[in-house]
Amino acid sequence: MTDNTVNNFRIGVDVGGTKIEAALVDATGAVLNSARIPARHGNAAVVEDIVSVARQAAGTRFDEVSAIGIGTPGTVDSATGHVGNIVNLDVVSLDMGPEVSRLAGVPVHVENDVNAAALGEAFHGAAQGARHSLMVSYGTGVGGACILNGQLYRGMASAGEFGGMLVHPEDLQADDRGSGSYERYASTTALVRMARELDPTLTDGRAIFARLAEPAVSQLVDRWCGEVALGLVGLIHAFAPERVILGGGVMEAPQGPAPGGGSGASPAEVQLLGLPSGRCSAGQPGQHDWHGLYRPTKPELSNQRRPSLPGRPSLI
Repeated sequence: MTDNTVNNFRIGVDVGGTKIEAALVDATGAVLNSARIPARHGNAAVVEDIVSVARQAAGTRFDEVSAIGIGTPGTVDSATGHVGNIVNLDVVSLDMGPEVSRLAGVPVHVENDVNAAALGEAFHGAAQGARHSLMVSYGTGVGGACILNGQLYRGMASAGEFGGMLVHPEDLQADDRGSGSYERYASTTALVRMARELDPTLTDGRAIFARLAEPAVSQLVDRWCGEVALGLVGLIHAFAPERVILGGGVMEAPQGPAPGGGSGASPAEVQLLGLPSGRCSAGQPGQHDWHGLYRPTKPELSNQRRPSLPGRPSLI
């Protein structure tokens, strides 16, 4: 293995179900270059693709890279770099850290992707300055991570699997694993499932939010946002965080210019912030106080008043 410990360049890799992305950063965390490739399936292909996209991101500076950090779905043992059950990539068991390190020739650290996102927000993003924060990510399922007393909380194994919370016990079925769970109702998959019942052409979040002005679509998104908020109620009461960060592609779809210029809040942000006050509590237990429920990851939104949708109060 090459000794690059004196170099200040590092590479961050994000392993996704359809693509793998990498970014070259300097000692300050500034992104110098990035690359993206489609994700292939199987252990060998995933390892090869991680090294390939890392080399693309680094370009001629790869020999100056001191380490690679990987964020991946699945069950991650960060101490050994072993990853299990990346369902969308047909990976059941993979020594991702050691294998990537062997091919790349540099030290590699592997972390669960939502844990990595939570740490990124804590050090460089919306949770800076907060000792207690939660990251909740909405996609195929619902993932989460906890920063408590300034440290990532792992529990005995994989703390933060918020998608498994039971939110609808009335829907429990003995032969249906996941029935009644948070991610069954609040994931992007759940939103798309509901939308396709309304219109089969609504096959993803962008298509849904592009038609948000239609009453039927708006009502459907309201229902989904209610399910999102239902889980956040329990998390806020259980952890009493200073910040709750919402992530996932559905939270990033642009809505348009914000008041006064700058980037607009996503449709999901606006809908969540406009839910009736009785649906969620973000203050002390027993109070219905929306302030602080959501803090944006986009800095330009932090000091702006978000637009409210018709019939719903603006909350900031």
